[in-house]
Amino acid sequence: MVLALSLVFIAASDVNAVTLEEAVRAALKTNPDIGAVVENRRAVDHELSQARSGFLPTVDLNSSSGKEYVNNSTTRARQLDGDDSRTTALPTTTVGLTIR
Repeated sequence: MVLALSLVFIAASDVNAVTLEEAVRAALKTNPDIGAVVENRRAVDHELSQARSGFLPTVDLNSSSGKEYVNNSTTRARQLDGDDSRTTALPTTTVGLTIR
């Protein structure tokens, strides 16, 4: 009887046996505390990356173009010369480059 019980116990323990590596892997996947620590580490790494980027140079480039309509004493004097328009359209272009 004792021998039969011990055989049943041994057979049952073999079915549920896992290696230490499998147990640790399962604990790492399912433990919410470990998941929170992993996500906290990712957040800290991201914040460090942002902080380091503040020390890198930045380049800003902007440009614009259009027309500027001018009506002043010079353009009004053109009317006296026979030109019918009192305003003059001047092309304007602006380009800016900032390196910090």
